[in-house]
Amino acid sequence: MGFVGSVAECAGAAWVAAAGGTVVRQVEVEQNTGARLITGCLASTPIDALLVEADLVPLPLRGRIAAANAREKYRRDSHSPNRNMVESQGDARGQREMRGKSWRSAADEVTVFLRRLWLQLLC
Repeated sequence: MGFVGSVAECAGAAWVAAAGGTVVRQVEVEQNTGARLITGCLASTPIDALLVEADLVPLPLRGRIAAANAREKYRRDSHSPNRNMVESQGDARGQREMRGKSWRSAADEVTVFLRRLWLQLLC
């Protein structure tokens, strides 16, 4: 489980957003296998229940959260070389970002979702 977790966290902001569905599913299968070993649940246990029992976050969500965290980290660090990349919006975005398969677009998605959730809680 430690290996799968470290693979998911190592540059997860970039690779989960850009990876194809097959790659993400392969890592998810390993994560689920580890969760079954940790919890002792049977193979017939639904994945959602298994992840809750093992206290794990689904891999695609984990990647989007990592992207949002990375963007905020780069945005707040005035000495980071990645700050310019984060602040360059609009025309500078490439084809991958236009299709929504980049870490910045994943971070945008999480940020918009959290803003909507926050506004709902305030009302």
